[in-house]
Amino acid sequence: MLNKIKKIICIDIMVWVCVISLFLQTVVVYALNSSDDSISKETIVENNTSSQSDDSIDISDIYENNVIKIYNTKQLQAIGSNSIVTSTDNDESNYGTGQQISVNDEYITYSLSSKYQLMKDISLNGNDIWTLPSDFTGTFNHGTVDENSTLYDSSTDTIYIYNDYQLKIIQSDNSENEPVMSQDMLPECVGMGQPVYSDNSSNYLTYSKSHNYVLSKNFTGEMPETKANQISNISTENCEGRDFNGQVVKTIGDKTYILIGNEEQLRKIGSGVTVYGAVYQVYLHAAKWYVDEDENGNPIMLYGGDADLKKSQNGNEDFGFGEKNIHDKDKKQSKYSLYPYIWGRCGVNQSTGEIDPTLDIDKATNQKYSTNANYIIFRNIDLSNENWTPLMFQGTMIGAKADGKSTLWNNDTSVIDYSKATDLNIGDKPVISNVNVSQTSELDVGEQMGVGFFATLSNEASDSDLGLSKGTVTVKNLKFNKINVDNETTKTKFDQTLISGLTSTLGLTLGALLDGLTWLLTFGTVDAGLRDTLSSILNARKDDPTALATGCFAGRVVGDVAISDCELDDVKVTNVNSNTGGFIGYISGKTEYDGYQKD
Repeated sequence: MLNKIKKIICIDIMVWVCVISLFLQTVVVYALNSSDDSISKETIVENNTSSQSDDSIDISDIYENNVIKIYNTKQLQAIGSNSIVTSTDNDESNYGTGQQISVNDEYITYSLSSKYQLMKDISLNGNDIWTLPSDFTGTFNHGTVDENSTLYDSSTDTIYIYNDYQLKIIQSDNSENEPVMSQDMLPECVGMGQPVYSDNSSNYLTYSKSHNYVLSKNFTGEMPETKANQISNISTENCEGRDFNGQVVKTIGDKTYILIGNEEQLRKIGSGVTVYGAVYQVYLHAAKWYVDEDENGNPIMLYGGDADLKKSQNGNEDFGFGEKNIHDKDKKQSKYSLYPYIWGRCGVNQSTGEIDPTLDIDKATNQKYSTNANYIIFRNIDLSNENWTPLMFQGTMIGAKADGKSTLWNNDTSVIDYSKATDLNIGDKPVISNVNVSQTSELDVGEQMGVGFFATLSNEASDSDLGLSKGTVTVKNLKFNKINVDNETTKTKFDQTLISGLTSTLGLTLGALLDGLTWLLTFGTVDAGLRDTLSSILNARKDDPTALATGCFAGRVVGDVAISDCELDDVKVTNVNSNTGGFIGYISGKTEYDGYQKD
């Protein structure tokens, strides 16, 4: 019985062992099957990734040595789009349908900064011309282009495009009138050479959209400054100590000086009119302004500048003074007169002496002949043509005359006090001669106070503190020869219509006359409520005995004023009133003298 039980137990154990073994085999098989399925899925993903790689195909036809090769207009239009380059893009009909190309796990794209090369000439639609993106920073590999490269094929009426300048001309609204020039294939020479004519035609070619256009395989996106647009420099020879001929403004440190070289300028001080430098003619071509030239290749001068009115000074002709005497543009003077360009005028950069075709003539100096401006007188000036009108002055006036070798100013940046930057080269004093002042009628205190070369020298009040000077008024290093000042009037007046007409801009008329307190209280404008006050002030000025103060140099000196190294020779002063002086008639406030001479 016991043996029988043992056999049964052994059989059961063996059965369970078999069952367990079978179960384990099933688990293993399931696991293996699951593993095989996972491996299969991973292989598909890997295979999909592999299809986008450039490892399995030859991509040299479309991308090689970091250069994308261009064959058609669809590729051109893709430049800058950042779309991915595919293996069939060289075939326009299959553009974008091939394998996406990647190198080192990075896709190659038609980006703005990529390198490109045109593999053949590509026809363009003149009515819908391809445009290179304005923010393109990439490059185009290309072969050599010279003046012998084909620019126009008359047999097919085809104009070849070699650079972005040409593309922009075609795209412009005025392309119908823009001539094709014989050197247009060279980007630095666009607009130069001779007009191109078609066979059997007396009319030159233009970049009309009706022509056939081909983008040359030697196209470049580079746009170097064209030779026609290179800014011309004005001569620096015999410029009388200035940086260049025609210069009328000089900035030294934090001060800008107006350069005075003639009687006309001197008489305009206090007028508030604009200071003009030299003016030249320009023309508009392909949406850009260029300095125009005459048949001899010289820039066309329309004005010599306020300081250089004589032909001996500007090298061209005698000019009248100021804006009304600036010549208008005249295409007849231009060597391009036969072309349908637009002409204009431009100014000269007063820092560099360069003719800038984009510089507005009214903004070239940014200065006006105001009473509080800074001036350097650099030539002798004869005032014998007519009587002198005394100046109301609140600025700086320095005499500095070059000896032919030196400059008017010291450009050494080590100079700390730039107000003395002219000291080292101040040399000879410019001479203001034949000054004749005659006051026979009532003196209008709305225009001046005092009688002399300067009516009144006075400082401006500080904007932040009424008790302080805005800055010292300076007159320095001037010589006066033959001054005759004659004041025969005992009466003063002011024009009542001046008050009734005041609305704003009071400073232009009365800024040099009114007390700083009054000026600041009016905030630069006068409304009807203040007119009575101003009338009272002007009445007080009218009754002020110093209004008739008379001196050869100045009638009145009031406030923070410094006068140095000034010389008077052969002077005469007469005054029927009190407050008379050979040099100054009346002084009030802080006034400094240094090196004053009177013969």
